[in-house]
Amino acid sequence: MKTGIFVVLAVAATFLGTAVARQATPGQKMDEPHGGIGLSWYMPKGELAESHDSGFGISLMFAYPVSDFMDFTGNVAWSRYEVNEQPGNALWGSEDLVVWEFTAGPRLRVSIVYLGLEGGYFTRFDEWALVPNAGVRWRIFDLGYRIKMGDGTDVHSI
Repeated sequence: MKTGIFVVLAVAATFLGTAVARQATPGQKMDEPHGGIGLSWYMPKGELAESHDSGFGISLMFAYPVSDFMDFTGNVAWSRYEVNEQPGNALWGSEDLVVWEFTAGPRLRVSIVYLGLEGGYFTRFDEWALVPNAGVRWRIFDLGYRIKMGDGTDVHSI
């Protein structure tokens, strides 16, 4: 799993380097770098769902165009998962979970629709994971769906 994540990050870094070199090329049509602050709703799956209910979070997102159809994206997010009414399990305990997420990767764009794959680290879960994502970006609005794929800590978010 870590190898796959590092490959995704290495490919993304290669695209970023290519984009920096392309900035000096006159006459190229490219979108401007953009970013924003987002609110998220998290839906845990698997083992995590047994002890914790849905959560909420806030994220800082950044996208840097590397071509007319691809962005390099980065995301830093804070999320909180509330413990459910049942006693907590031995792995996650019986308290709310606070998780920081640091992810980056490439994202393909076709008109207002995008499809991406990020790799990154998640605190409290103490794991590296892949995060496939898809969504629609129109002007300043970005509605996306992300799936964190981890060992028993799968999380879907909007």
